[in-house]
Amino acid sequence: MAETLARHISPERKPLAPRRVESERPNLQLVRRRAVRRRRRAAMSLSLFFIVGSLLSVVVGHSILAQGQIRLSAEEGAIAHAQTVHRHDLVAVARLANPQRIVSEATTKFNMTVPSHVTQVPYVNVTKPLTVSTSQPSATVTPTTNATASTAAQASGAATTK
Repeated sequence: MAETLARHISPERKPLAPRRVESERPNLQLVRRRAVRRRRRAAMSLSLFFIVGSLLSVVVGHSILAQGQIRLSAEEGAIAHAQTVHRHDLVAVARLANPQRIVSEATTKFNMTVPSHVTQVPYVNVTKPLTVSTSQPSATVTPTTNATASTAAQASGAATTK
């Protein structure tokens, strides 16, 4: 066989490398397919991982939001109940602070009577000390001034109510 090759080769041409038999030559296409399959499989696995992770994060976020809404509705119910109790307390305080009720309870339960004579006491600021001047005489309150103040109060009806 080597002789046949040597006869056909001219001295100017280089001899060709002997051909390999098909069975000896590795199939490069299969190697390439395996590498492509691995890359595809890795890409699919990675994309599937991201999809599942994002769906899981959406589910967790939704559950957190639902729990927050449940807590919020419970707090709103508690606030509504507290507002109702507060309104009832305001009505009760208004009934108890009624001056006619106070006078009627004072006369019936505690046997109190309306005074015949009311003396008005002037306002004195207790946080500010009194200053006494020696150059001017101090003003004195006359009993007639107190009597006029008490009659004015009785006339307006502020001191006694029946």
